[in-house]
Amino acid sequence: MRSLILSGTLLFISFLTQGQISNVSLGGSAQVLREREYTDIEGTPYLTKNWMSGILFDKEGKEYSNVMLRYDMYKERVEYLNEGKTFEISNQNYPKFSINFLDEETNRLEVLEFRLASSIPGLKTQVYVNYLYEGTYTFVRKPQTLLLSENIVSYGTSERVKRFQRDDLYFLKKDGEYKQIKLNKKSILASFPDLEQFFKARKVKDSYDLVELLQLAEQKPN
Repeated sequence: MRSLILSGTLLFISFLTQGQISNVSLGGSAQVLREREYTDIEGTPYLTKNWMSGILFDKEGKEYSNVMLRYDMYKERVEYLNEGKTFEISNQNYPKFSINFLDEETNRLEVLEFRLASSIPGLKTQVYVNYLYEGTYTFVRKPQTLLLSENIVSYGTSERVKRFQRDDLYFLKKDGEYKQIKLNKKSILASFPDLEQFFKARKVKDSYDLVELLQLAEQKPN
């Protein structure tokens, strides 16, 4: 059954606070991380600045609900908070997770679903991707953060500055083949010309627009 992973607005998302989350132990599959690992670097490597409630799914399909999660896009790891300590989980043992997310730019409340992907051209194997839409087309995003280093010259002195910069990648799949795209008409039609008729009713400026365009294409009679 076709399903929409990303909705424009969710009527209800339970943003549980840390005090409301019961402690979850993942046993030997998780290891404690050092505090303040990223120092003297501007920006953040994380998908969300704060811990957010979410669900972990292990390789057997078992769910661990209401876990405080954080996704490090730079080191490609998922962290969870338990009894005041930060743990890194094994992506092999936990190939799927979802996280409650508030998009501060659009004020949209979403539940983002991530799964391990191993066969998307241009991506490393065994990385998490965010599934935005599934139907005749599958639309996914690879959130990532780059670490940049540059010299800043001020008043005759030079200072080396490190900063994180967000640089997401997008992929669209039809008939079993993924193609990397940019979120504009030219890029999308270069790989998927059959979508041209739907651009008459929908401009694509962001991922939400493309999801709506794919919904239109799904409704077209065969």
